[in-house]
Amino acid sequence: MRSLVFRGVILTGLLVLGAGTASAQPTFDLAIGGGGDVAGNPDSAHSIELTCTMSQGGDAAGGAQGWSISLAAEGCVAITGITTDGTTAADVSQGGLRNTGFEKSETTTEAGAGSPCDGLEGAVSAVVLSFVQPITLPADSVNEIAKVAVEATIPAEGGAGTVSYADGCKGAGQPVENTVTWNGQTVDPSFSSATINCIAAVTCEGASPNLIFQAESIGQAAELNAGMLTGTVDDDASLSVEVPTGGIGAVDVFAAIVSNNTGGDGVQGWSLSVAANGGVNVVGATTDGTSSADVSQGGLR
Repeated sequence: MRSLVFRGVILTGLLVLGAGTASAQPTFDLAIGGGGDVAGNPDSAHSIELTCTMSQGGDAAGGAQGWSISLAAEGCVAITGITTDGTTAADVSQGGLRNTGFEKSETTTEAGAGSPCDGLEGAVSAVVLSFVQPITLPADSVNEIAKVAVEATIPAEGGAGTVSYADGCKGAGQPVENTVTWNGQTVDPSFSSATINCIAAVTCEGASPNLIFQAESIGQAAELNAGMLTGTVDDDASLSVEVPTGGIGAVDVFAAIVSNNTGGDGVQGWSLSVAANGGVNVVGATTDGTSSADVSQGGLR
């Protein structure tokens, strides 16, 4: 038996308007937009926003009069808030369609025993667009019905999280099911979930930064390895210089420290020891024209 406070309010309000003429029920699909990749240092937390939408299929006239949704989070994400603000479910005074209706949205930590939400935290939302006016969602549109605040915490090895429609999440009232009310009738919707990939950024923390040589200066490059002629690391960093037989040539070689640490600070200082072999002599060294130059000369020092 589906007995819940939110749904009871929806049906009570809509019965005041009458069920109307019976016709073939439309289909409704609940989706969640805004998933994707979230990258950061291990254990860092990142706030993202997801959007719950409802679309309608079939030839039946009229749109949804009300609905209840139940959402659960798993993996590296947690739901921290839910609201109808900024959606079609908002009050008419805030740009939405709801007028003399009902709305209740809240996060949850409990669920009905044995329900799909059992053991998970989530959020619920219930909406009646109007108790006294024939207000419905547009039947030919994808309608935003809720905004969900989500916090993604990056695991050390990375991972994935999902936010999905799951019957049974429980707020202050009874466990809530995902249902839509149309023409005074209850319709079970189809639904899809959102996946968030929590990507642990590779950093130089706890390991030596990459030390490379290159044949031209690229300053501070935003793209990792941009312009590099060799990608060898630390003691093995090297660059070969070709000189015609019997000839004498000169070339500038640039030493570069490469860090892909996307969070926190980079290196603060360094010392380099460079050797030459095979008939090549080091004739000079300078930090002029590099990031190591004095700030008065365009560097960072």
